[in-house]
Amino acid sequence: PSIRAFDFAQSLLRMSGGKSSSLHIFGYDMPMADFFLALMMLAVFGLGAGGIWLVGKGVDRKRGLLMLGAAIVLLANVLIIAWPQ
Repeated sequence: PSIRAFDFAQSLLRMSGGKSSSLHIFGYDMPMADFFLALMMLAVFGLGAGGIWLVGKGVDRKRGLLMLGAAIVLLANVLIIAWPQ
């Protein structure tokens, strides 16, 4: 990683004050991990829908299959992270 990325990460850590990080979105406090899991699920739906459309219409079968593969990998990552221990 570059020096700038390291400095940026350190400044984020200092701004949090050692507390757990959370976002304030639409009047709700949302933990950062929940936000990124939700964002990943939106990407899964978008990749899945786009991949199905591309394969179904026959527009670009190769890209559609790659999008479906990426959606499956991303969904597997979400399940691994969110699965209760």
